[in-house]
Amino acid sequence: KGKKPVDFSIDKNIHEYLNRLRFESNACRAKLFQYHNGGSFSNGKSMKKMSMTHESCHPGMVPTFRGNSDHVLSLFSDMLELVHANEPALFNTATLRDSYFKSYLQSNHVLMFSVLPVRNTKGDEIGCILCEWCAWEFADRVEQDRFFDKFTEARNSIDYVLSTERKR
Repeated sequence: KGKKPVDFSIDKNIHEYLNRLRFESNACRAKLFQYHNGGSFSNGKSMKKMSMTHESCHPGMVPTFRGNSDHVLSLFSDMLELVHANEPALFNTATLRDSYFKSYLQSNHVLMFSVLPVRNTKGDEIGCILCEWCAWEFADRVEQDRFFDKFTEARNSIDYVLSTERKR
């Protein structure tokens, strides 16, 4: 018997949701980060990390995928506070307090962003979706209410797709 081919339909679906979200919101990038265990500290405590698993970029934008795996979650505590709020609010990067997260955004030329949690069927946060705008000509075009609806809809779709993946 031959091996069963690898099923890429879930990744394809996630990319389609991110592409649509990025396009409909004039974002420069839309990314999915997933949390995972990253080994353990010397005291045996589990190390929590996140890795970017999917990214949609506006044509001509520099992708940030390279170097975006195995980030220690503790470095992104400011972002995680916003994730926990579960509000698709728009944030100006310049207004953030100085932090690793702010430096991360600035190094990727992000002027404005929004972030929402991704959850499993039990309601646990298993990752987040980050939308980024790198030019005011794009950021200024965002219709807030419409964006909130589109972002929430995309997140809910990705929640669902990820929940179907785990059952296989």
